[in-house]
Amino acid sequence: MNRNEEMQRGLALPFDCDRNERREIARLLKEYSLTRAIRRKAQRKPLQGVEAEMHELMTERSSIPSSGNIRVPEVITRTGTAGNFETTGVGSAFLPTAVGAAQLSSRQRPLLDQLGVRRIASSGATVQIPKFTAGTVAIKGEAVDSDSSAAATTTITMAPKRATAHTIVSEQLLFQGGSETIINAIVAELQADIARIIDRTAFDLLADSTNGITTNVEEATSTAGDPAVVTQRPLTQDMLDDMLRAAFSQGADMRNMRYIASPAGFEDLQAIQTNGVHALDKVNEVINARPFYATNSLVNHTDGTPRVIVGDWEQGLLACDFGVLDILVNQFTNQVDGTVRIVVHQYFDVQILDESVFSIYREEV
Repeated sequence: MNRNEEMQRGLALPFDCDRNERREIARLLKEYSLTRAIRRKAQRKPLQGVEAEMHELMTERSSIPSSGNIRVPEVITRTGTAGNFETTGVGSAFLPTAVGAAQLSSRQRPLLDQLGVRRIASSGATVQIPKFTAGTVAIKGEAVDSDSSAAATTTITMAPKRATAHTIVSEQLLFQGGSETIINAIVAELQADIARIIDRTAFDLLADSTNGITTNVEEATSTAGDPAVVTQRPLTQDMLDDMLRAAFSQGADMRNMRYIASPAGFEDLQAIQTNGVHALDKVNEVINARPFYATNSLVNHTDGTPRVIVGDWEQGLLACDFGVLDILVNQFTNQVDGTVRIVVHQYFDVQILDESVFSIYREEV
């Protein structure tokens, strides 16, 4: 399989299509200009050429209702194919790798990708995924009856959720010299905001879940004649070790284990000392030889105390891309002050596959 065929198969499109249609979309992407499309809509003009052809194709074939006036495949702002981000070459017609600083945020990978979360691309508005829940495995000699299978499955439904980011800019800004860089920067920042929304949705699922997730932050103490008193336990290196072992003992694969921390959790981790020096003093450090990330997308507990999660992200979470980037350039809402509202919609879903392969630190009483 050559590089072009790999790219065509990797396109996350919101409908089923054959190889020829994927090849045609790949050709359109090479000529497509999102800047040109946004500028024409801001000028109250219809789309033309490649931009009009792409919009009509997405609108006609997608099973997700349209709310914007520019529709393109989600990959238009991603480098390389899904799961195969490129750092050299021309960027496989999505974004060139030699870009100005204003475009860099659109090339950042979402944190879920860094953690190794598996992604699927839908071919419709809703996807049902079978989940294997039980089974027996045995090795039998020749001509020996096999045991009865205990295999069982449930169904996980991935339905499109809409993440939205928007901003208001002046018409003059969109039409003046250098507007291409400005529009690229605007869309890049909106996409970065959407990536953070998706990350936070996934982390909230884990933070709010209780089934199979270890909470190892409290201990009961009592004195003679007094009732037990629950007190908070500060985060220690031993607790980080215990969390890792707890997830591993439930079937997590050590190769896929990653730590993430909320802002307050990062402060606690920095305070942990080993041999008289800080064990962690950089965001990109490791814990127990496992990659570690601190992020604002994992929020502190409601009382401001830390959260830290470790787990097998590949086995435990599933993310779905529905392939549509729906952009609305509304040039009529703010005619009085001469501004344009740009809205970006992206459709996604995130579901927990296996809670037991995660351990979470909640410093709460």
